[in-house]
Amino acid sequence: MPIIVDIDRQARRVNAKCEGMITMDDVMNYQTDVWVRGAVSGFDGLFDSRDGDFSQINMTDLIPVSTNAIQVDKHVPFRTKMAMVIKTDEQQKLAEFYKAMVDLQLDDQRETKIFNSFEQAMDWLDE
Repeated sequence: MPIIVDIDRQARRVNAKCEGMITMDDVMNYQTDVWVRGAVSGFDGLFDSRDGDFSQINMTDLIPVSTNAIQVDKHVPFRTKMAMVIKTDEQQKLAEFYKAMVDLQLDDQRETKIFNSFEQAMDWLDE
């Protein structure tokens, strides 16, 4: 499985780690299975893309992903966090595009930050 998910219900956090080639089907399945059907609304998220190859995904592919994220989070009555950990320029561009799309609609409900360091992302989530 290219996106490995661990749901920590006690910490109210979804931890996702990408490995190998990541396709849009992988991303949509992750989002649907975990965020839409997974009863984790209101949880924080960690999306660790450092070991993933996103060369098959372009920015316009992320429009439905951001739309789904907005639908999942828009009714959460408190602020949540999403930390995205990246390693490459390609991952940076995709993460920034996704963040911009979601921030336009969810600025008050979900704070999204992009990190180059897994440790910094975890520290921020644990604040």
